[in-house]
Amino acid sequence: MEEDKEEEKVQATESEPEPQGLADEGERISGIVEDMEKEDQDAQIMEQCGDSSDDENDERFPVLGEWREEGFGNPVVQGIRCPEFEYRVNEVIQGAKYRTIKDVKDVVNVWPISLRKEFRVLKSSIKEYEVRCADRDYTWRVHAYKGKFKTHWKCSIVTPHTCRLTGVVGHHRNITSTFVVKKMYGVILDKMDYEPALIIKDIEQNFQYVISYAKAWRAKQKVFEMRFGTYEA
Repeated sequence: MEEDKEEEKVQATESEPEPQGLADEGERISGIVEDMEKEDQDAQIMEQCGDSSDDENDERFPVLGEWREEGFGNPVVQGIRCPEFEYRVNEVIQGAKYRTIKDVKDVVNVWPISLRKEFRVLKSSIKEYEVRCADRDYTWRVHAYKGKFKTHWKCSIVTPHTCRLTGVVGHHRNITSTFVVKKMYGVILDKMDYEPALIIKDIEQNFQYVISYAKAWRAKQKVFEMRFGTYEA
């Protein structure tokens, strides 16, 4: 009997046409139909055996106490004017690539300001750019270079900050007038009568540092020169 059944299976498979990739072809091939029916049966079994209980109330999955506290997991939407130093999104990563040295300087400048650290520039050329912590006792360092046949800059060395804040000062050596221009360019052009006092207020609100009136005034003049050219020109 077993031999007869095996012969019947062999004959069925031999007589069964080979799939040709045509539309509705599976309806005429018994093997494909059986596979589809088996998948449907397995899906029904899984649905019937599935656990409909809530995971939060399931004793097999205990929930931590702090997870049950009110407010946990409910993020507060922050305003667009939130200070940048609250976040680590400005962090420079080793191996990061940038299009120009200007882009490298921008990200390297914003990162220490976000962390409330200061830095000094050691090298700045057409091939290399390197900064270190302003405190010579610490080894924080960012080194970027442009390869001989490369079209981009790469941060090859990035060491973490190890210095600690001994106090919060109101001024930052790396917030230059050029830095202020990059942050306030669009605002000043949208409102030509934007006063230096308002620029000082915006920088303080976004970065928690106070710049001088002279620096804010120079930044405004640089914006006008970038947009309209110098007075002599």
